Amino acid sequence: MEDLYKIHGRVVLKKGEGRTIKSGGLWVFDNEIDMIEDSVIDGGLVEVNDFDGYFMGIGFINRKSKITVRMLSRRTREVNKAFIENRVRVAVDYRMKTVDTSSCRMIFGEADFLPGIVIDKFSDILVVESNALGIDRLKMDIIEALKNCLHEYGMDIRGVYERSDAKVRLLEGMERYKGFIGPAFDTKVVIEENGVKYYVDVEDGIKFADEQKQVWVYPSGSINIGFVNGAECSKGTHIKGVRTEINNRVAEFIQKKHKIEITARGVDNKYSMFICINVVNPAYNSQTKEELTTPIERFSRDDNYTFEVPEQFLNKVCKSEIVNIVLDWYKQKAAAED
Repeated sequence: MEDLYKIHGRVVLKKGEGRTIKSGGLWVFDNEIDMIEDSVIDGGLVEVNDFDGYFMGIGFINRKSKITVRMLSRRTREVNKAFIENRVRVAVDYRMKTVDTSSCRMIFGEADFLPGIVIDKFSDILVVESNALGIDRLKMDIIEALKNCLHEYGMDIRGVYERSDAKVRLLEGMERYKGFIGPAFDTKVVIEENGVKYYVDVEDGIKFADEQKQVWVYPSGSINIGFVNGAECSKGTHIKGVRTEINNRVAEFIQKKHKIEITARGVDNKYSMFICINVVNPAYNSQTKEELTTPIERFSRDDNYTFEVPEQFLNKVCKSEIVNIVLDWYKQKAAAED
């Protein structure tokens, strides 16, 4: 059996490079690297050294990706199963103290020092998204550790579903994947938010992911669950930015196909949304950080940045049950007015 935690070799940075990880980041880009030892394997663990041999940490490598190394450790020279279990436990303990854990994001990639993997909990179901080759190899250990931690808190997991079907996997040289991890189960889950119950289908929820954000939309309820830089924030410009694009597109679709004069406002409360986004220097309405106020155009330092919601995603929304929900609402409203 392969030792997933074996250190396969060294990666040495160029002189003056590695600014990102030196300032606390977890990524090493291909143009920052001076030397990669021949013994390394893509997806395997490597030791990262500065140009002068100084130990920078342990990460996993993928030479097919522009993000060539994603760091797991900055101090310890050994990464093993116990190390991963501790990372997961710290993430779970933090959420137990800070958020409603009935349905929430349990593992949030780099924010939890487990780069490339996201695990959401919907009631007693886990939904996994793995977007980096190295973390994909450790995925089963992470899932096992998470299930064990939740069990200790009295939360038993009924099933696990993987939604690793984002385009970003292709940049890692990985195929998209969608399916059960373990026994199959009914993917329609009842979740509760502020005392209101909603149905969520973890298999057919409409989603997209890019370098900055991940968005899931469900044709049920009207709730928003959001995270900004790993911290819960379910109100603000990030929510409005995505919902505005969806609302306008669905209203336009219904007007053209069904010849009904529906407004974007009539679409807005007919679906639920889950969004996680990274924002540079986020601003909030108060110290409690309940509402993001940063203007959309300032979400990134890039002068050419635009906040994009993919065309393919919007087309999927227009083919979803959301349209029927809006149409049913419109018919009921029209009947009540007659």
